[in-house]
Amino acid sequence: MKDKLYLKNWMSSNPVRTFIIVLIMAIVSALLFVSMYFSIGLNNSIDNMKQRLGADMMIVPEKSGKEQETLFVSGKPSEFYMQNDVLDKVQKVEGVKQAAPQLYIATLQESCCSFPVQAIGIDFEKDFTIKPWMKQDVKQLEDGEILIGNNVSVVDADTLTFFGKKYKVKSKLMKTGLGFDNAIFMNFDTAKKMLQDSVKVHPQKYVPNSEISSILIKKQDNADSEQLTVNLMKSLRGTHTMVVMNKNFVDNLSKEMLSLMKYLKILLTFTLIMAIIVLISIFTVDFKDKEKQMATLRILGITKSKLKSIILKYSVVLSFIGAVIGIGLSILTVKLFSGQIEKSLDLAFMSVNAKEILIISAITLLVVVVIALITQIFNVIKISKDELALTLRGN
Repeated sequence: MKDKLYLKNWMSSNPVRTFIIVLIMAIVSALLFVSMYFSIGLNNSIDNMKQRLGADMMIVPEKSGKEQETLFVSGKPSEFYMQNDVLDKVQKVEGVKQAAPQLYIATLQESCCSFPVQAIGIDFEKDFTIKPWMKQDVKQLEDGEILIGNNVSVVDADTLTFFGKKYKVKSKLMKTGLGFDNAIFMNFDTAKKMLQDSVKVHPQKYVPNSEISSILIKKQDNADSEQLTVNLMKSLRGTHTMVVMNKNFVDNLSKEMLSLMKYLKILLTFTLIMAIIVLISIFTVDFKDKEKQMATLRILGITKSKLKSIILKYSVVLSFIGAVIGIGLSILTVKLFSGQIEKSLDLAFMSVNAKEILIISAITLLVVVVIALITQIFNVIKISKDELALTLRGN
């Protein structure tokens, strides 16, 4: 009970200084929480892509590889085309088990979404990347029917409107953590009609005749990926296309994310060092201001051990308050701005689950408390070496 009274008096003796200490702790905990949150979330996203890509490689037009990667991982609308006869050549290459063509249409921002939607025409019979994610079993995708990604909302009785035309929603996809979550899918005939409708909105828009945008390839089980890539490149020579191995672009994305995390860790390290230096200075000044109070307590019979305990509890309480504020604001921020985070990263960011958030919060709290205890170490040593009661008598 007396400890609580001492702590309350110490915290209220200089409210400005108390506020500064709590603020520093809140900033440190927020940075620590966010860095761990992003680290885990990005790792989850990369692992998820490696497991769920479905296709082993893709054929896309030359110089469109980066756009394809961005579309595949984040759903950012893109349009690019190549000749349809490329599909016939791909299907004849030894080692190709399945080849599924796709046609891309970049739509406007519609009422269903807070973001522009990528429309993708698929050959429903040949597709092997979209079907596994359908919530309802769809035997056939008819003209005027669409499949929608998990992030796309239906606002009007199972229909969505694009370029002035209504489309019936046949099924919604499960959460994939890929760009598929922000896309809609339809058969090729419906996609071509949508392209014609888009010209009414964008008169200068290029409308392909018989072109396709990409070909997703699944290799035979015993086929060597590198040899298959060589065979495809030979077969497609002169078609102005390129082979993209999905593993490679996931690895490239991993490197980009690791680079981002590297800068975040540097910022965090710098912040922690500065926080420790500033806190040592503040606690030293605070200790000098409280020397008379501590000397009085010593005269009244409080032991050095008890006094050290009060100082450490004082640090723990302030760091705990700051950490709770920092963690709380961080959780609120990442939840409210998760959409903007995905957009800025060009990545379908996998949210960190509740268990992981609890673990991150616990680690953050522990680290901040330890920092507070470390910054008080000099004051604890001073109490052990000096007799504060003599200081009061001298004054």
